[in-house]
Amino acid sequence: MAEAGYPDGQGFPELTLMYNSEGDHKAIAEAVQEMWKKNLGINVKLDSQEWAVFQETRTQGNYEIARHGWLGDYVDPMTMLDMWYSKSGQNDARWKNSQYDQLIDLAKKSGDQNERMEAMHKAEEILMGEMPIIPVYYYTDQYLINPKIKGFYYDPLGFKVFLYATKE
Repeated sequence: MAEAGYPDGQGFPELTLMYNSEGDHKAIAEAVQEMWKKNLGINVKLDSQEWAVFQETRTQGNYEIARHGWLGDYVDPMTMLDMWYSKSGQNDARWKNSQYDQLIDLAKKSGDQNERMEAMHKAEEILMGEMPIIPVYYYTDQYLINPKIKGFYYDPLGFKVFLYATKE
């Protein structure tokens, strides 16, 4: 912050973090607000919106910082990386980087798995370097399973599969 001209956050403009009012999003927004104040000296105003209004506001790009969530729907890095492609319908941040787009195009077109992975790694480095997103947390599930249940598993996407489960 000092390097950017805002020692201890002094003079930094107040930011507004928009989130939808459903679920635990208020608690997460308040935690971000508190951490940024404590660690950066930044004042963050919170803006809670009902889901439909929130979706419309975010889609229009009418925000400074907005909550977003995504769960991978297939087992490949592209399930996350494709969101930040400049022409993606999921790119509510409206972030654009031509080199990133070229790498995503290459990964989508290549039949060579090594080439695809290398392109996606390079794209991820660009994404993490420019930080149009700030990963805050990962969804988690807590569950108990009776040790007498055999054949239960959860897949890489987090689905709990009882198809082959039996009880001893």
